[in-house]
Amino acid sequence: MDREISKEVQRKEQRKQLIKIGGGVGAAIAVIAVIISFLQTSLNRKDLTISTVDKGVIEVSVSASGKVIPRLRGNHQLADQFAHRRDL
Repeated sequence: MDREISKEVQRKEQRKQLIKIGGGVGAAIAVIAVIISFLQTSLNRKDLTISTVDKGVIEVSVSASGKVIPRLRGNHQLADQFAHRRDL
C-alpha cells in the first residue's frame, strides 16, 4: 500500500512551488519594468532652449531643383498626359 506523505515533506514541496511561482512573477515584473523604462522618453533640462518669442514677419527662402508639374483640378486630361511620362 501507499504511504502517507509526512507534513514536513508536504511543506517543503509547497515552499519549493511557492518559490518557483514567486520567482517567475518577480522576473515577469522585472522584465515589464525594464521594457517600460526603455519605452519612456527622457529629457534633460539642459537640452531645452527656452526663450521669449518676438512678434514679426518670418522671411525664409528655400531653394530647390527639379520640374514643376501642375496639378489641375477638373481638367484631368492634362494631368493624365504627365502621369505616364517617367522622364519628368
